[in-house]
Amino acid sequence: MFEGVYRDVNIALANEMAKFCEAAGIDFWQARDAANSQPFCHIHKPGIGVGGACIPVYPHFILDVANKINVLCEVTNISRAVNDGMPAYCVRQAIKLLDFEDLANSTIAILGLAFRGDVSDTRFSPTYSIIKELQRFGVKEIRVHDPLVSSDPSLSNQSNVFLTSDLKKAVRKSNLIILSTDHQEYKKLDKTFFGNIPVYDGRGILDRNLAKEIKLLTIGQGINNL
Repeated sequence: MFEGVYRDVNIALANEMAKFCEAAGIDFWQARDAANSQPFCHIHKPGIGVGGACIPVYPHFILDVANKINVLCEVTNISRAVNDGMPAYCVRQAIKLLDFEDLANSTIAILGLAFRGDVSDTRFSPTYSIIKELQRFGVKEIRVHDPLVSSDPSLSNQSNVFLTSDLKKAVRKSNLIILSTDHQEYKKLDKTFFGNIPVYDGRGILDRNLAKEIKLLTIGQGINNL
């Protein structure tokens, strides 16, 4: 359980530093590489959200007991809040890539429904929060692609959300692509695939040199760095 809390706290630190770097005009990934070159530094990767049945759950067991015995676990509690807030934060960053403000007429593709790469497990996936946030902004159509998830009852009854296993169909004529899951399949995507569609990489898995060829915003790199 402590291992899960440690990872949650470390990810929250990475997310906080990524947001700081975006605002300060610093490349988080270069700063992280430099920091992790030191023997006692192991900063995790930031991301669009934390999912699964372990990391976002274990801290609550600690916090529940701590509350009963009147112990403040502030770092654990704050870290949960930071990580829970990442989907909404990343959506706000992503829509800055759009050249128009009429979200009611936009189509946004989300790549990945599983909570992490190369699994079909969708428990507590941040993609669900991303969908809700986009709906809150009034986005007309939301297409979700995942190579390992072919159906999801929680999405099937939503009129403006479509789940597909056809990657090309998911992004066709979309106004924005949000990369939510670090599937190996997505890491190989290039300019030929994306074309002129703006891309928000919420996992930091695409080659950042791709930003020289397409409109790409990677978590940890501010919009002013484009």
